[in-house]
Amino acid sequence: MFNICTTIIMTASGCTTNHPDLGAIGHGATWIVPGIEGQATMVQPVVEALRDSGYKGDIYRINWGNPLLPFRNLCNKDYKVLKANELAQDITNYARQHPHQPIDLIGYSAGGGLATMAVELLPEDIKVNNLTLVHSALSPDYDLTLALSKVSGKIKNVHSKADWVILGIGTTIFGTMDNSHCSSAGMVGFNIGKAVPNISQRHKLQQVSWQLDQKRWGGHITIYAHNFNKQYVIN
Repeated sequence: MFNICTTIIMTASGCTTNHPDLGAIGHGATWIVPGIEGQATMVQPVVEALRDSGYKGDIYRINWGNPLLPFRNLCNKDYKVLKANELAQDITNYARQHPHQPIDLIGYSAGGGLATMAVELLPEDIKVNNLTLVHSALSPDYDLTLALSKVSGKIKNVHSKADWVILGIGTTIFGTMDNSHCSSAGMVGFNIGKAVPNISQRHKLQQVSWQLDQKRWGGHITIYAHNFNKQYVIN
């Protein structure tokens, strides 16, 4: 009963809580940031896909939002900044304790925006390896310059025009994580001219689009699916 009550209280309060799946020492860590519901339990299939693909590092799933207040999670700027700062601090603490270990982030939907904000907030001496955005609720023109400066590898943007309900209509009406009212980069991809104005940095943005012949995937409901992540996200 205590555990159930504690979970309810933490969920209602929107606490950022790590749910570690610890791996072998010396293999780094990956943070997985769920979407607008902000619940760590949603991304368990992603953890399993990472392990099935041979990933040996630590895996951290986080709670960052209240599922009863999804529009607060999406639209409240102060709340998003608070949660991004908490995530950035968690990553910084890990990097300080484990220097030279690779750190990766995977952000889903609204969590892609939060992950990007967290990377931007990292200290100058802290870099992550790769940042993967899966059907991200950022606007196509969002300036990735600062995030790219904190990434030693690539920002990978997995997007799909089939995600037109949530990331087309939804973010046009309610807004993206950066408060633009338009179709998201998770649907149409980033506008590279505006998202990466520095031509010398454009090789660090990898855009992966869903193809029409890939009928099993493409919609928003599939983004946490085990096989989808093995095929398109983890490589």
